[in-house]
Amino acid sequence: MRPQSHTNLSGLLIFCATRATFEQIIPHMKRLLFSITTLTVFLLISSCHSDRRISRQLDGKWNVTKMNNQSLPGGESMTIVFSKDKKGKGTGASTYLDADYKTIRTFTYAVSDEKLTQTYNQSGSDVDQVFTIEEHSRKKMVLLDAENEEMILESTK
Repeated sequence: MRPQSHTNLSGLLIFCATRATFEQIIPHMKRLLFSITTLTVFLLISSCHSDRRISRQLDGKWNVTKMNNQSLPGGESMTIVFSKDKKGKGTGASTYLDADYKTIRTFTYAVSDEKLTQTYNQSGSDVDQVFTIEEHSRKKMVLLDAENEEMILESTK
């Protein structure tokens, strides 16, 4: 059996070594936590800024030049008008024309996390159509739907 003083001495040494290790680690942990927090805030702010920019660019009238990965056939046209309300949300209308008929569909929309969500009423139920915004400028928007089919919008401005 060990003497009592020797047991206390080894416990004291372990405690001091552990405490020294914690004192060395804590500043590093604080820096790491600060870095992670800063990065998270930066990503949130840049995402919100990007969504606001997209919403401003989207506001107005657009011609659809490509839909479902194909150009629109001759004699057919489609335009979409977006009217921004506030904070990435708004209302709009799409107009489809061909030789035989004209179809107008109204919708609400929201831009969030570089996605455009259009909500329209179909047979009494709200339907969401979500597009990933692949490319955006004041002149051209490239959108991908859930099936990864491309829609290209060109501004009439």
